[in-house]
Amino acid sequence: MCSMKLLPVFVAALDVAACSIQQHPLTSNAAASLRGRRVATTARPPTPFFVTEPDKNYASMFALSGAIGIAVSKSDAGTRILRENGIANPDPYMAQQLSNDLQRRYGLQLERQAVYITDDDPKQIVAAHPEADLLLDAWINNLSLLPFSHNPSKYQVRYTAYLRLIDAKIVDHIDEKKGRVIAHGKCNRFLAETPSAPTYDELLANGAQRLKDTLAAAAQSCVDEFRSKVLTESPNP
Repeated sequence: MCSMKLLPVFVAALDVAACSIQQHPLTSNAAASLRGRRVATTARPPTPFFVTEPDKNYASMFALSGAIGIAVSKSDAGTRILRENGIANPDPYMAQQLSNDLQRRYGLQLERQAVYITDDDPKQIVAAHPEADLLLDAWINNLSLLPFSHNPSKYQVRYTAYLRLIDAKIVDHIDEKKGRVIAHGKCNRFLAETPSAPTYDELLANGAQRLKDTLAAAAQSCVDEFRSKVLTESPNP
């Protein structure tokens, strides 16, 4: 169950909240092994943005085309909103900020070329990119715009980000394959249900400025959480 707290780093009017989630930071030994190594960021296919439009009859749509048809409709609406308002995928921003942080903290060298991946298995990723040393894998897994259940005239943005730092040189002693996750975390952000929560039209007004501000604040907040709770070393167990 998530515990909700407002984040003071956000623009106050956004009322963005967070879920408290256990993170898995670098151990002291893992952090010590990073000195002078090379780190590449990953690039993934963009995560669909699922938008529940206020004027759509989803019950009727479900009867005609089922859950898949609804998902396609919501994804198409999200793609249109992102395209028409010039809203960028936040993955590269998170990866750049966190890889720069690794460079400052641990003296890592940054690879200019991102590693494009389509597989979630770290060992498969490393097998496909044998030249890799360290991989910083940061991505959005869930992005949605939907009404509050108790007040459907007001809308919330839900945002879930993940981070993994993969050591491509560690060999598993069982299957003798390379690729071990040495730190990982998850970050949930969402608009709180408050009297100031926006309507659908308010989020998309002025070139979707409020939606842009909300997504930018969520991305920065997740970067800050990953920086302080995942990429900061903890004592060895």
